[in-house]
Amino acid sequence: EPGEMEDYQPEELAEEADNEQAELPIVLVVEDNEELNQYLCKVLSKSGDVIAARDGKEGLEKAFQTIPDLVVSDVMMPGMDGYALCKSLKEDNRTSHIPVILLTAKSDDISHIEGIKQGADIYLGKPFKPALLTSHVKNLIQSRKKLKELFARRLNLEPSEVEVTSFDEEFIKNAIHFVEENIEKDEFSIDDLAVKLNMSRSTFYRKLKALTGMSGSDFIRTIKLKRSAQLLKSGEYTVSMAAFSSGFNDLKHFRKSFQKQFGVTPSEYMKRKA
Repeated sequence: EPGEMEDYQPEELAEEADNEQAELPIVLVVEDNEELNQYLCKVLSKSGDVIAARDGKEGLEKAFQTIPDLVVSDVMMPGMDGYALCKSLKEDNRTSHIPVILLTAKSDDISHIEGIKQGADIYLGKPFKPALLTSHVKNLIQSRKKLKELFARRLNLEPSEVEVTSFDEEFIKNAIHFVEENIEKDEFSIDDLAVKLNMSRSTFYRKLKALTGMSGSDFIRTIKLKRSAQLLKSGEYTVSMAAFSSGFNDLKHFRKSFQKQFGVTPSEYMKRKA
């Protein structure tokens, strides 16, 4: 809205560009047969932005670079095969959340079980109908959106009360923990949080966005606002004290952010909870 831009912090403005780029899902295709690789890229181009890799090693490197929303990989490839690629993706904190579809000419149960054991979400035998593949891709991406909503609801809990039931929730729990540890620092940034979690800024952004639907600045601000609400609810803090104790040095920005989050001003919230 007009006039609102001036209230944004510098790194929030920087993330606006990231948000625009993150609209279409990124699909990584890993296939050593060049003709089939091109065919898969063409089929999946309607499902999102497609990135191609020629083998498992290149696929893993590109997965770490781009943090795609979904990986479609052949099983039989020289060097690192699809099973090893899938296992590596699922065991790395940066990529553990990414759904994987394995494609193979092997239709026996042992191969199928191996695919599932390595964490594959879908095991699809060749030859396959393009419509079946795109349907699986659409369903998996949709299921990740539902997971985002789940995490967003979990974040409505007060800080330090998120339950941990999976590898990805451990990531969220750690992120909340580091924000809380540095809650009084107004200058605590997305870059600082990424460093704490041993990730690059872009990897952290893609992982957080994939799990919560939030940008880094939204995430940090949400936790800080939740903390300020806790302090106001205690009845022992003034609005200014609650703002400063939660890392907001600009009272105008704090009041506006608080009202956007809770639908009432900090003063109104304090009276309502008293």
